[in-house]
Amino acid sequence: MRAYGLVWLWSFAALACGSAPASAPPASAAADEEAPEPAPDEPASPRAPAEPAAAARPPAVACDDASAELVRRLEACSNECTAGRIESCEIHGDLQGGANPLENSGFAAPALQTWASACKKGLKTSCTKHDELLKALRERCVKDARTCEVLGSTLQMLSEEHRAEVDKAYERGCAAKEAMACFNRGVLHEGWEPKAEHAALAESAYDRACTLGVQPACCSLATIYGEQGKTAKANAAYNRGEAIKSSKYPRVACDINIMPSAKK
Repeated sequence: MRAYGLVWLWSFAALACGSAPASAPPASAAADEEAPEPAPDEPASPRAPAEPAAAARPPAVACDDASAELVRRLEACSNECTAGRIESCEIHGDLQGGANPLENSGFAAPALQTWASACKKGLKTSCTKHDELLKALRERCVKDARTCEVLGSTLQMLSEEHRAEVDKAYERGCAAKEAMACFNRGVLHEGWEPKAEHAALAESAYDRACTLGVQPACCSLATIYGEQGKTAKANAAYNRGEAIKSSKYPRVACDINIMPSAKK
């Protein structure tokens, strides 16, 4: 097909000039002639190995850059704070606190810790922010007992010195039917010594939380009964947990080894 095309082009060129050139061989003769052997390929010039493309690095972010992504800004503030810029410590605390730290101990506790650190370094505005948030958490608990779980878990993250206040906050929240306050109080007393003194309080708190729909509390209650050799009560607590269908609180796998006759 390729040879036919070349011949057609040659014929067309001859017609355009009026006659074929005298030196041009007939098509049949051109086809019969052996084509010249192609020249051997020249060795390719060696190429330098391709350099890997440089990894794209995002531009540096400053703690003061309000337009930067939150995660990167938190990192920048932490680094600047460590390097000695106490103003960045305060901004770090502001970012950790989020829009409303009163609603979540996961925001409140880190913010309070960071502001306390900046306060110790001499930044008075951080002292003020620390004290005002703690005061607001306490006042809120007094006004609405169901919010006391946030106060209790925040204080628990901060220091062991708040132990008595943490217990009171959980107790108050639990009495107001805040399920996680009951569960947290159970965890608290289960880990305290002397065990004989706190075991009954842990059991009571877990029982209340289990009733309010916290399935892990039912598991903890079953474990306590199992360790006491109270198999029937352990089975009953386990089955109470299995009956909870709500997804409001996370579920865990109970240790059913201590409850051989538990029915799913």
